[in-house]
Amino acid sequence: MLPLLAAALLGFAPQQPLHTYAGGSLGGSFGTSVCVLGDVDGDGKSDLAVGAPFDDSHGENAGAVRIVSGVNGATIRTLYGSAPGERFGHCVAAVGS
Repeated sequence: MLPLLAAALLGFAPQQPLHTYAGGSLGGSFGTSVCVLGDVDGDGKSDLAVGAPFDDSHGENAGAVRIVSGVNGATIRTLYGSAPGERFGHCVAAVGS
């Protein structure tokens, strides 16, 4: 309540989410790791990598990483772990070129 009151007194509008993302599989822990990648799809805006290390799409707890658009939240690409228990997506990071 206090942040809303302070925002109103200072003339700021409460912030609203730009996008809401949902994981692909129940219990996949989508959002465990998130990082800004830079512009992956060429639209001039930074995109995100979102990890789901317990995703079972390609084996139990093989994991997944979804690349999502920073403009509209659309999935650009999904990468999957290659073996059960790999937990691909536990950590994500942007690496320079």
